[in-house]
Amino acid sequence: GRLYAQELKGDNAVYVDSGSSVVKDNIPPFVITNETFYNFFGEDNYLGNHIPEGATLDFQCLCLGNISDYSVYINKPVNVISSTRDAVFQYVDPTGDDNHKDKCIKFNVVAGADGTNVSDIAIINGDLFVIGASNVTIDNVYMKANMSAIGQSTGFIAIHTGAYYTTVKNSYFENGGKHRSKGRIYRNFR
Repeated sequence: GRLYAQELKGDNAVYVDSGSSVVKDNIPPFVITNETFYNFFGEDNYLGNHIPEGATLDFQCLCLGNISDYSVYINKPVNVISSTRDAVFQYVDPTGDDNHKDKCIKFNVVAGADGTNVSDIAIINGDLFVIGASNVTIDNVYMKANMSAIGQSTGFIAIHTGAYYTTVKNSYFENGGKHRSKGRIYRNFR
């Protein structure tokens, strides 16, 4: 039979799965380490334009720092994984002051990222927000807040306005800080 395409992707960009005769993308995962982080994210911490929709971002790093270091804004549909299961995003204040919620690491799935999957990562003293992106799946994510300001008023995991059909499963959220907030669901009332 013949194969017709609507988009030219280049040599070896697709393959036919012999078990099902289905044509699939052949995009290898993008391995992200501390050294390569800014090859994939711009200075504003948004996913770079060169990362295609549907790509797999394989985090293999211990991302320690503050909001300007390793915050992530996923703005297109991708799969976020840690094949080594060692990806940790952790806020560390160099002064030892734990009352800086505005500086903590942010892991945000934002508008444009409908259909994103996030799995097998850990976030310590940071926020995971889904804002304006729908059909997002969060699976096997570990989160811990043990600083006083983390989770205050917003929660350290939050599903915000315009985020419909978000699934959270097989995940663990621990609040060891001074506030009771864990998760929040915000809704747009029209």
